Amino acid sequence: MPVSATQHLLDWLVVSPSRPRPDPALFSQAEWDTLIAESVAHTTAPLLFRVLTAESRKVPPTVLQCAFMATLWQKRQTSNLERDLSSALRALNAVNITPILLKGAHVATMIYPEISDRPMADIDLLVPLDQMATAEEALMALGYTSERTKSMEDWCGRSREIQMLKPDAMAVELHWALTNPRDPMAVDHDGLWRRSNEVSMFGHTARVLSLEDLVLYISYHAVISHQFGEKGLRPLFDILAILQRHGQSINWGVVEQRARQWHIERATYLMLQLARQEGDAPIPDDLLSRLKPHSVSSVIYNAARAQMFEAPGVRLHPVIPVSIALAWVSPKSMWNHLFARRNRKQETVGSEMGMYVARYGRFLWHCLLHDRSRLLVIFKRVWRHLVLSHWLADERSTAGS
Repeated sequence: MPVSATQHLLDWLVVSPSRPRPDPALFSQAEWDTLIAESVAHTTAPLLFRVLTAESRKVPPTVLQCAFMATLWQKRQTSNLERDLSSALRALNAVNITPILLKGAHVATMIYPEISDRPMADIDLLVPLDQMATAEEALMALGYTSERTKSMEDWCGRSREIQMLKPDAMAVELHWALTNPRDPMAVDHDGLWRRSNEVSMFGHTARVLSLEDLVLYISYHAVISHQFGEKGLRPLFDILAILQRHGQSINWGVVEQRARQWHIERATYLMLQLARQEGDAPIPDDLLSRLKPHSVSSVIYNAARAQMFEAPGVRLHPVIPVSIALAWVSPKSMWNHLFARRNRKQETVGSEMGMYVARYGRFLWHCLLHDRSRLLVIFKRVWRHLVLSHWLADERSTAGS
């Protein structure tokens, strides 16, 4: 999708005195089609339908119908959340575990006006490390299977979560930490639990992160874990939804202090700066000035913006640009990734590497001969991953030294 389409979507969805809403009379049918497709790709269809309904006298009826159908499609993505989250919480509460709801499980149920406003692919729950085995057993009793193939100690020494799968149900990811063990970030997990708040969720007990920790975690997950790839505008709208609902309650001084303690100042600055620039979020100027790194440039900002604006629906299968960028920036990390690959059977690292080379090589050669435009998209995305990886690695290497 072109950047202009994403900008049109933001112009419709962001409510701000400095951002006038587009004139529906100026939109062609093709532009309406692109706008709705963009809302589906960025998982904001219900938000767009709500806005278009308020302008119903100016918006063509066929456009409203298409927007409504897109909304129904997105609602189906969250149709099982209440059932599956309720079931998981019931099982965990029964063994005296009260998990912290993470990401979508938190913001969809507690922040957005409606659950369907925030679709998700799985349910993320944070559990104390010493209760991970008990939590895993409780979910397996519900019919979930665990991806864990090593002892709990070995698994948690390498990974921050265990994925639990069940047919016809949303996957559940049991986290014991927000970051992987070898990451140089210094998240205060004991503090996370002390600052978390108990809530009633579908008749069961859960906890949620404090507002400041929630803002920091969204920033970490969007910028460091994904470098804005695959998520589109979703992290931006998560931040906007938090500010709209609880903006007056956030202690920005605490956000700044904790970002430095966790060694994620750059990720926090970049996420909040994008929210300010692209979403007109009421982020204090002095906070951004204090968080702003000396080494940030327009190249960094534009790379992050392009990553966020690129529709997640742009399929580049079988090539995964972040994997190419990871292999380039840190061959050792890619090697470790191959050894720790999830759900591996009897494959050797050598055969798996050969599979990657053959798969990527054939695909890239095909693109070179027949689809150079697609190849250009891949190269641009890899380049942006490299730019952001290097910039973020500077902070992480300093933190880890």
